Amino acid sequence: MISEAQKLQDAIIDKFELEILFDGLYEKIIKESSRIVIGVAGGPGVGKSVFAQHLWEFLTKRGKRLRIVETDDFLYSKKYLTRHNTPKRYPEGIQGRRLHEVIRDLKKGKMVRKPIYDKNLKDRSRQEEIISGGAFDVIIIDGVSAISNDRQVGNLLSLVDLRIYIHADYNDMKRWRIERDIEQYKKDPSKGRNPQQALEKWEKDEKIGLLRCALPSKKYADVIVVKRENHSIGGIKLMGNLGKHGQKQPIRRKVE
Repeated sequence: MISEAQKLQDAIIDKFELEILFDGLYEKIIKESSRIVIGVAGGPGVGKSVFAQHLWEFLTKRGKRLRIVETDDFLYSKKYLTRHNTPKRYPEGIQGRRLHEVIRDLKKGKMVRKPIYDKNLKDRSRQEEIISGGAFDVIIIDGVSAISNDRQVGNLLSLVDLRIYIHADYNDMKRWRIERDIEQYKKDPSKGRNPQQALEKWEKDEKIGLLRCALPSKKYADVIVVKRENHSIGGIKLMGNLGKHGQKQPIRRKVE
């Protein structure tokens, strides 16, 4: 069992590490860019949204105007999935072409209509959001397929300027995702899943998205953030042009 003091220490160290990473990326890539798209990918439950939020906060403090787009917003409605006998998962259950078009047009500074996924209803909302790409300097894509080159899920790789992948052990991701569902279920049964439902959701849907969308895109990452079993950061690797001579470059690794 990890003590509260250790959790606090890990959180402080993680924030420090991310500040170093973000500062380097800002100076090398983001600072002088007129409009840049950053993809934050990884498996279900790995912490993509938390990472994207930290990045948003960091860049906002530096005067950048940001927009986070979640790929889950492009999941088809339950009605559509039922009618077409399609599972609600990546890659089959996402409206890939529209996702690509929205990100493409935002990058060009155009006005777009973006679907909205209602997390309370666990379904696509009937409402849509109007967004002006010209209002933002940085667009962050948060999702399993954020840096994938699979056309079925939008081939976002062709649009992303900076590719970040959050990596963790398979069993850790599975545990985190199931625990999160169960915790939500305890607070509100309509928003979470009981243990059996959570396990079934992982095996039938979440695992498929990981194996078919997230993991295959890892090789395209410019930055890989490695998570430990307690969700803290175990290491950060700079890949390709960001790493010396194209080699994986750990910024720092925690010593157990």
